Amino acid sequence: MINTTTKYTVALSLLSISIWSASSPAYGQTGRRPQRGGDPPISMLGDHNYAIKTTDGYTIVWNEDGIHFQLDLRGKDVRQMEQPPGSGIIPFRADGIVFQVTSAPISEFAKNARRQKLSDQAILAAYLDWERRYHEQELGARLTVTSTPQQLATGTQVLLWKLDIPKGKATNQLYCTTVCGSQVIILAGVIDGKTTESKVQKLLLDTMSTLKVSSRPINLDPTVIVVKDRGKN
Repeated sequence: MINTTTKYTVALSLLSISIWSASSPAYGQTGRRPQRGGDPPISMLGDHNYAIKTTDGYTIVWNEDGIHFQLDLRGKDVRQMEQPPGSGIIPFRADGIVFQVTSAPISEFAKNARRQKLSDQAILAAYLDWERRYHEQELGARLTVTSTPQQLATGTQVLLWKLDIPKGKATNQLYCTTVCGSQVIILAGVIDGKTTESKVQKLLLDTMSTLKVSSRPINLDPTVIVVKDRGKN
């Protein structure tokens, strides 16, 4: 039975993303490299996470308990959106695509994963099934799932997947997930009439390809963001 009250369940917020897609961004056009002439704007996202404005998007830094990583979200026009209260979701609009990032502990949906020595793809499949069942419960409908396991050029194992949600229930979204220690990192993008699935897929894969993981909280100073490349000690 799924615990629908857990703060780590992202499905409800992902289902209601259309409410937030009209929210005003915190900043205008942005970029990845810190601008010269002073520190770039830093926006706190909750108590531990933040976004650093750069020349072609944002550097997103995630510092939750037991998981510390950064991603580069890049595009011609990348803007922050209002964060759904208490959701644990960080939303952006990147070249017209509503984009979100969050994480979930593996213990929430596959408690014996490590003891059973499940592969990363098996863990990601278990997370997909967990979310599917939650969506079906909330929507009161059976959902069709399409998924594709991939290995990025960086060596990172990811699962790209989509739930086909009935029209009028909620917006369709594409997900890209990967295992990070004892948690799963979840990237999501909304597919709507103005945004093709291929465009959303490219954004998710490109962003996940920039993933860097740290064994400790990442320094807030945007000029001293030191993280370890994935797979290195």
